[in-house]
Amino acid sequence: PDVYLLSVKAFDAKGESSYSKVLDALNWIFENRYRYKIRVVNLSLGAEVQSHYWNDPINQAVMRLWDAGVVIVSSAGNNGNDMGITVPGNTPYIITVGAATDSLTPYDMSDDRVASFSARGPTYEGFVKPEILAYGSQISSKLDEKYLTKLWKLSKKGKNYSEVSGTSQAAAIVTGVVALMISNDQYVSPNDI
Repeated sequence: PDVYLLSVKAFDAKGESSYSKVLDALNWIFENRYRYKIRVVNLSLGAEVQSHYWNDPINQAVMRLWDAGVVIVSSAGNNGNDMGITVPGNTPYIITVGAATDSLTPYDMSDDRVASFSARGPTYEGFVKPEILAYGSQISSKLDEKYLTKLWKLSKKGKNYSEVSGTSQAAAIVTGVVALMISNDQYVSPNDI
């Protein structure tokens, strides 16, 4: 409630991007963090790991933001593999979120588990990832009609609501929790979070 949400787009209408576009977006966030009071960033994106985390340009950019006082929350990836955490989720300095499922029994927690599609660690360097799970399976989301295709399962929530699954949905939930934590204590640091 009452959140100030700033959307910085680095992907096109087809959901495609490049390292340079993501880096431009992260640099824009860094340069404008004081102007717009940016304290938490949700990165629901992932690239295949191709180097040590410290050599990856996107990871370097998120570590720079973290050092500047911005909490970074990233999705773990949806490949369902051990050692499958994607960039930037493989960075040890940020919060990486995996997806949990309630197995379509919302009032019975006994069958809740890690969703089969959710990537998990350890990372190549041996870091335990993700640090946290949030529900990311069959999440009702309002989508623009142009995105409603056979790929989306219609939700019982109403018109233009669909059920979507992924670690991106789980990361968004955790990002919201982090925003609430910051609103409760404006002096909390990323490391405190």
